[in-house]
Amino acid sequence: MHRVDQGDLSADQEERIGMTLMILEDRMSELCRRYRLTMSDLNLDLGPLGSLLPGATPDSTATHVTHLR
Repeated sequence: MHRVDQGDLSADQEERIGMTLMILEDRMSELCRRYRLTMSDLNLDLGPLGSLLPGATPDSTATHVTHLR
């Protein structure tokens, strides 16, 4: 994400990253539905860095991935 923020990627590279992240979001949502999980079930506490999925709260019942930015 740092290279995206810095503008170091071509338009094609940015498009591929965007598509990859959208596919990842779809697959994460599919897995949550299949196994009856929420995103908070998959979240990890990274200590001083915060949580892996900042939008996933412990009482969240949503099965969609929130954007990480």
